[in-house]
Formats: sequence, C-alpha cells, structure tokens
Amino acid sequence: MKRFLLATACTILTASTVPAQAPASSGAPPLLAPPDSAPKQPAPLDEAELRERMAGGRGSVAIRAVQGTPGGAAVGAAPVEIILVHRGQVVHSEKAQLDEHGVVVVEGLPVAMEVTPVVQVNYAGVFYQETGASINPQNNHATIEVTVYETTDEAPDWRIAMRHVMLEQTEAGLLVSEMVVTSNSADRTWLGDVVDPSPDAKRIAARFNLPRDAKDVQLVGGFHGWCCTTLDETGTLGVQMPMMPGEARYRFSYVLPVNKAQAEMLLSAPAPTDHIIAFLADDGTKVTPHGMTDAGAETMGTTRVRLFQADALAANQVAGLTLSGLTDAGALQAASDASSRIKTFAGIGAAVVLLAGVGFVFLRPRPARTAA
Repeated sequence: MKRFLLATACTILTASTVPAQAPASSGAPPLLAPPDSAPKQPAPLDEAELRERMAGGRGSVAIRAVQGTPGGAAVGAAPVEIILVHRGQVVHSEKAQLDEHGVVVVEGLPVAMEVTPVVQVNYAGVFYQETGASINPQNNHATIEVTVYETTDEAPDWRIAMRHVMLEQTEAGLLVSEMVVTSNSADRTWLGDVVDPSPDAKRIAARFNLPRDAKDVQLVGGFHGWCCTTLDETGTLGVQMPMMPGEARYRFSYVLPVNKAQAEMLLSAPAPTDHIIAFLADDGTKVTPHGMTDAGAETMGTTRVRLFQADALAANQVAGLTLSGLTDAGALQAASDASSRIKTFAGIGAAVVLLAGVGFVFLRPRPARTAA
C-alpha cells in the first residue's frame, strides 16, 4: 500500500494543470502553454523567426462538441476558438462557429512547424477546453472532441480525491507545495455559490483551506489567476470559476513561518477528502503527525523520502505535521540542495502522465438576469 501511495504521489505531482490565464473580462479567450509535465521546451522563437517558420504548410482541425449531461439539449451552433501553441507561445488563434450538429472543420491552419491545437467551445456561457495531439507538415490534421454540460446553481457533493503536499525548508520558511485533485460526480457544471448580491458578482465553487499563517501564496496551475481567485482572512482560497463534472487539478504553494526551529502545517479539509499525502526529505528532521500516519520512507533516486498519510477525512477535519529541529538559516544551503532532490523523483511519471485532454472551464460574463 505504501509503495502504491508513493507511486501515486509521483504521478500526481507531475500531472499538468492549466496555467493561469487571461481574464475572462478581457473579451479574449484564455491562452495556453503546453503541459508543464511535458519535456522541457527550447527557448521561444523571436518574432522574425516565428513569422518565417509560419509562412508555409497548412493543416486542419475537426472539432465536435458533445453533450455530457444525460437528457441535456443537443449541442448546436456555438462559438469556438482554436489556438495553436509552439514552444509555449501562442502562434495563431482563429474563431469559428459550430454548425447545427455541433461540428466544424477549421482549415488552412499554419502548420509549417509542429504546433499543439487547443480548442475552446463556449456553451451556455461557459468555456470548455480540450487539447489535441500535435500536428505538423507530415501529420497535418487532428480531430478534437469537446464535452460540454448543462449548468446548475445547485452545489454538487464534490470531494477532494487527493491532496499531495511537499515540504521543503527554505530561508524564507517552510515552503509547502500542494497538488489538489477535486472530483465532481454530478453531470452538470456547477456555477458556484453567489458570494455577494451585485448583479455581476463572481461566484465561488472550489475552496481550499490553507494554514492561517500561510504567506506568499502562489497560484501555480489550474487557476484563472488572482483576478478570479480570493484569499480571505481565514486562509481559504476561493476559486471563482465553475466546477465541471469529473476531476480538476490545482497547484499552489505558500510559506509557513519557522519559529525556534519548528514549523507547523495543519490542513483543514474543505470537503470530504479521500487522501492527504505529505512527503519530505528524510534528513533527520523530527516530525510529529496530527491525524496522519507515518507511512515510512523510500529511496527515490538519490534522496530518502519520508511519507505521511491521512485517509477518509470528513469535511472540516484537520490533519497535518509539526516539524522540529529544523536547520538554522546559516546552514540552509546544504539542506536545500538535498531537499530539492525530492522534486527529481516527480519526473518518474512524466513520461506516462500527459494530461493533454483535461478539460477546463471558466464563466464568461453573463447578463444580469442570469448572473445571480
């Protein structure tokens, strides 16, 4: 069981999420980069080289939108946009319209160099996104199917499928890097809770409870940026985007203070949580678990890693760790070099976990009568 959980931790930490994106209010759809779990890309091209390479070769992408809500309306005409990404750069974008059958073929796309097509369909005021296989001059056609859903104001029984936490001491304090996987078993996209009475108010769907003394909170993946994310005085991250059926992945980090060589990380489950797994370098630091079980240690690459786990947590249940005997700031460089090697074993699953097809949604500004 311990080995299974460790393998799962490696896999989840390498799974990509959608990076922070352009605000919906800008009127432009979000722009993507390739999954950050993919092999490291070469440096972006400069504008002149980009234009030169894009000059030749044409390809096409067939797009089909399908209804994912049983009994939902057939998908007909709807706005769609296709975005081509090369080396992390958006090199081309083009708008189109699905026909009455929810289908369109976008032709004449520039594929003189290999590009990754990203498709966004606007259905019922929500953008649904899928990423297709790369296309190039030798293989210049792709087919992408996008599943869309009906919307609902009723909160689903969502849960946290996994919450994986990596701990690393730095000069700023205890760096905590989290990957959270949410699961919504409903068959409709939940628009979220209304948090204020104004007609154009944003809603909050997923919430993640951070330790109250967390500072320097960074949104790494899966969010829409701080324009659509809140952080209140209780340390709760609020995601102001709809929650679609299935799984969604979020990555974020923060720093906890170290006082008298001790730091405490206590996490409150925002929803029923299947698993919390925390891991850190086995460097002699004393660890006291709270509501978690010591799952032992494993050698990953050149690093000995300790694991702690908690299973089947109820909403608002607290679990975490207290770390004692932390390294003083003057000797942190060596500890940081050793601890950062934890990240190297995260690459184990990268070759087999490329979440190119993970859907993503955000709410488009809607008329006042439907915004509440």
